[in-house]
Amino acid sequence: MNKTDSNYASVATPDAQVLPPDEEGQPEGQPMSFLEYLTDPQGSEVAGRVLSIFDNIQNATINNTADQREREVTFRQNILLTWQITNMHGLRKLGDFARD
Repeated sequence: MNKTDSNYASVATPDAQVLPPDEEGQPEGQPMSFLEYLTDPQGSEVAGRVLSIFDNIQNATINNTADQREREVTFRQNILLTWQITNMHGLRKLGDFARD
């Protein structure tokens, strides 16, 4: 194993953790809790981005649902119109048949 491999091995140990900068007086080597991270400016930015993604998904779903409902209504109206035209044509043919 060369010197580079040993450096990677020490980084990949199970005890290795990424620690935030020690700006709020936390003891050295103590990771931030999730809530503390979210109150940190960098954590707030990440949380804002995640909420923005969820908001975009929700809006896309709402818009897609509204479009789907509109297409269903149009489809049903077209079916009803086709049914009415077919029935009127059929009744005319029946009337022509009865007169003969």
